[in-house]
Amino acid sequence: MNIILFDGVCNLCNNFVPFLIKYDKNNIFHFAAMQTMAGENIIQEYRVLNDRKSVILIKNGMVFYKSDAVIEIAKQITG
Repeated sequence: MNIILFDGVCNLCNNFVPFLIKYDKNNIFHFAAMQTMAGENIIQEYRVLNDRKSVILIKNGMVFYKSDAVIEIAKQITG
């Protein structure tokens, strides 16, 4: 499972999510804002280092931060 955690109060992040949904043709990503209960649970479960000002990808149990996360996400979308 691929989980994308994003800053729910960041305009850039909030515009990034609909872009990803549009190009995620195989529905491989699940999304959660870090400020939600679901986001908090994921942060605790995967022991994510959280600065709340970034995008984080959890892919096959591995955690990717910031630009590493974006690169891994880009590898998986089409278009």
